[in-house]
Formats: sequence, structure tokens, C-alpha cells
Amino acid sequence: MKLIITLYRIALADFLERVRRTSFWVTLLVIVAVTYFFLPALDAELYPYFNLGGYRPIYNSAWIGVATALLMAEFFPLFGFYLVKNTIERDRRTGVGEIIATTPIRKATYLFGKWISNLAVFITILLVTILAALVLQLIRAEDLHVNLWALVAPFLLINLPEMAIMAALAVLFESITWLRGGFGNVIYYLVYGFLATVSDLQGVQTVWPSVYQACSAHFERCNPNRQLDIDAFPLATLPTFEFTGVTWVQEAILARLSWLLISIGITWLAAIFFHRFDPARIGAGLFEQVRRGLLGFITQPRSETQPDETTADSSRPTSQPIHLSPLAAGNCSWGAKLFLDLFAAELRLNLKGLSWFWFGVALAIIVAGVVVPLDYARLIVLPLAWVWPVLIWANLGVREMAYHTNPIVFSAPFPLRRQFLSTWLVGFTITMAMGSPVLVRLLLIGNLSAFWSILVGALFIPSLALALGCWSSNSKLFQAIYLFIWYLASIQGVSFLDFMGHLPTIETTGLVWVYLILTITLLTAAVFGRKQQLHQR
Repeated sequence: MKLIITLYRIALADFLERVRRTSFWVTLLVIVAVTYFFLPALDAELYPYFNLGGYRPIYNSAWIGVATALLMAEFFPLFGFYLVKNTIERDRRTGVGEIIATTPIRKATYLFGKWISNLAVFITILLVTILAALVLQLIRAEDLHVNLWALVAPFLLINLPEMAIMAALAVLFESITWLRGGFGNVIYYLVYGFLATVSDLQGVQTVWPSVYQACSAHFERCNPNRQLDIDAFPLATLPTFEFTGVTWVQEAILARLSWLLISIGITWLAAIFFHRFDPARIGAGLFEQVRRGLLGFITQPRSETQPDETTADSSRPTSQPIHLSPLAAGNCSWGAKLFLDLFAAELRLNLKGLSWFWFGVALAIIVAGVVVPLDYARLIVLPLAWVWPVLIWANLGVREMAYHTNPIVFSAPFPLRRQFLSTWLVGFTITMAMGSPVLVRLLLIGNLSAFWSILVGALFIPSLALALGCWSSNSKLFQAIYLFIWYLASIQGVSFLDFMGHLPTIETTGLVWVYLILTITLLTAAVFGRKQQLHQR
């Protein structure tokens, strides 16, 4: 009973702190809006839909529940992970972790409380989505008969197990030192993509056969493969059939609930790596973390605190004030050498701390862009080239605020004209360097339309990073939004999100001009965001 009360209090305190945030309510509004867009009116001009070969189910409880659950299963994990991956970091940053380290709470108890809190946040979002789906059924009014089980069951058996895995992965990634930062955010996409590919984590193989059977019972040429399309013809023109719901047999239910057990195992695994806010373990390597973590299960974690070196020796003499000479007026001039020096300094700052492994992979991607056939280089190598530096772009507009150097940097002459421009140019240079093989090869064969579309993408990426960085002063926002768009454009092949121009369809559309206008808008927003930062110094 004491363990349950402890878990409840840890989870409740963390949950209440989460729901007070603006990001939580913004996420709820976005999900409701996406649900409304995904289940469009019958005369909608542009909308996504599941392509069943020219047929569609009517908007009853069963189909609205399945369609919305499949939509959430595919897209929510791409940004939901970032919504909860900060709970342990917040305790560490605010000093709460040091207090917890002095208590007899075990590592596993603390982490399971965090897992429950993450899952509670997801369940709250799930309940709001169910309510939105119910309201939409009444608004669309094709079938006003409400079948609660047919509507709710897909959310409980498809989304809930997947959300439990997400909640556990967030705890695991925060417990491993080298996955706690931006690199872990990138690795999460690889881990989630692997799980979704080799298993039925998204529940498609469980649900879709029932939908296909219902369609085949009325029509002969139904599409057996789930395919999400975006089109612009009225749904009222499509022949309809009635989908009565998924047949939830015992094997299917047990298979979905097994993911809950796996999530518990992942959370238990996180306790091995969790350093319990011990500064001596934060910089330890992977094998050292495992060794110390296993020892933690054998012995009770020590609660004594280490002395603070900054206050241990009070006999140190205080530093004398430093007198700075005023900057001469001649040093405020704008010249090529000054700009190049500032650009080189910004470039060194952005590349500082990167390992030789990072540079090795970057070089391999560039070489692949040269030797791989051009079609494959454009389709595969270019997306890889424009996701590898994501952690560099994420720091644009953020570094000065994150490291509290803004009073120094922004007090230099013309910070908006000089430092801001050099920051954007560094991001653009890195983007061009990674995509240069594809750009040069397109230029050599005279494919100017493809060259232009990719060049616009190179302008768009640093502009997006700088705008989000200046307004949020947080690198996570860009990481979440950019990786989400990149995944849809490169993995899912969503053409209207192809900011990279790596799909041939973008050459024949006006998307290039759309992203060029969006780039200019983002740069303008970044300028105003930097002005706001200048006033905060």
C-alpha cells in the first residue's frame, strides 16, 4: 500500500505540473483541429482519406473510431514523445532531484511514477480525442446512432498500448545520459520507425482486415492495402458501405495488451541506467552506467550528499572588478574581414563539441551523394543529408539565451545586422555543404527546376530553425517540428510537405514558390524574435 501511495503522489505531482503548461493545451487544440480536418465534410475541397479503391465507409461510430485511432497511431508518436520527454530533466534542473536523492525512494519507484505521469498525460489527450470524434459524428450526421464500444475500443486497444511504449521510451531516454539531449530525439525516430516496421505497434494489421472485409462484402475492387491519400473531390460522390466495427477476438486483444507489459519492462530497464541525480555518474560511459546501475539493485542507494566545492573553501580571495576600455568608434565599421572573422567564429561555435563520428557520417553522406545514381541520391541521400545536422540547426537563435551569453553578444555593435546574419549564413552554409553533391549534379545536367526547388529547401531550413529558436529560446521546438515534417516528407512521401524538393512531383507544382514565401515570412519572424531577445538582455 505504501508503494502505491508513493507512485500515486509522484505521478500526480508531475501530472498537475504538466497540465498547467501552455504546450499541453496547444497540443489538445491541434489534435482536435487535425481530427476535424481528417474527418471532413462531404463537400470538402481538400482533405486526407483512406483510399479503399474509390469507396468509403459511412461516418458511423465504428468508422470514425477506427479512422481517428489509426491517424493518431501513425502521427501522434512523432511529436507526443517530445511532450513528455522532460520530466526527469526538469527535476534535475530545478534541484528537486537532489532532494529526491536524499529520500529512501528507490530508482524504480521514482521512474515508474514518471511513467505513470507520462501515460496520464497521453490518456487525457486520448479522452479529448474521443470526445472530439463523438461530436464530429453528430456534426457529420450520416449516422446519428452512437455505439460507444465501437467508437472507444480502437482508442483503448490501438492507441493506449502504443502510448504506453512512448511513455516508457521517454523515461528510458532521459535515464541514459547520452540519449537525454538532442541526439536522443533523433535516435527516437529510428527506434520508433524500427518498431513500427517490424511489429504491429500501430495496430494496422489488427484493424485493417476488418475494414477490407466490410468493403469487399459490398464491392469487388476494394484496396487491400491501407493507403492514406490527400485529394480534392467531394466525398459525397463516392459509393459507400457500412463498417460495423473490428472483430476483437481474444488473440488480438492479448497481442495489443502485451505492449503494456513491454512498456513496463522498458521502464524497469531504465532503472539500470538512471544515475539518481548523482553528479559522479552523469559523465560516466554506457558500460559504467550499466555496472553502477546493477549494483544499485543489490545495495540501497546512498542518500548522503556531496559537499559543494564552490562553498567548501570560503577563504579564497574574492575577484577584483575588471575595468573594460570603451570600444573605439573605428571598430564599429562593417568590412569584409570583420564579417569573415565573425562568420568563422559562429561556424566554430556551431561545430564545437561534435565527435569525429559525426564528421565521419557527414562525409560518408556527402560521398554517397556523389557516387550514388542521381535519382537515388535525390530520393534517399538528400533526406539523410538534411537530417544529420538537425542538432546544429536547432541551436540557431538559441545558444545565446541557453548559455546566458546574450548580455555580452547582444551588447556588441549592430547585433542584428552582424551576428544575426552570420548565424543564419552558418546554418545555410552547413545545409548547402550537406546537399551540395545533389545540387551540383542537377546543375551539371541542366535540371534547373529541380535545382531551384532544392535550393529553396536549403534556404527554408535555417530560416525555420532561426525563427523557432529566436521566439522559443529552446532547441526542442525546432527538433520536434522539423523531424515531424521531415518524416512525413521523406518516409511517408507527403508531397505538399516536401520542402526538400526530393520528390519529382514538386517540380510540376507551385510548392517551390510556397516554400520561398514561407522562407521570407520565417526570416521576418526571426528578425522580430531577435529584436525581442535584444530587449530581454
